[in-house]
Amino acid sequence: MIFLGSGRRDIRGQVSGNTYVVADHRRHFRVDPEDVDHLLRKRDFILQP
Repeated sequence: MIFLGSGRRDIRGQVSGNTYVVADHRRHFRVDPEDVDHLLRKRDFILQP
């Protein structure tokens, strides 16, 4: 996934419970497949093609 927001955030996966740390300098990150749908509902995340 790609984080489009600004600043640093700790995002907790709704299904997996994993914590994803994203920031301006850390935009690309791997996410558990179970958490993808939930994160895509937020405007700050997109799938990497």
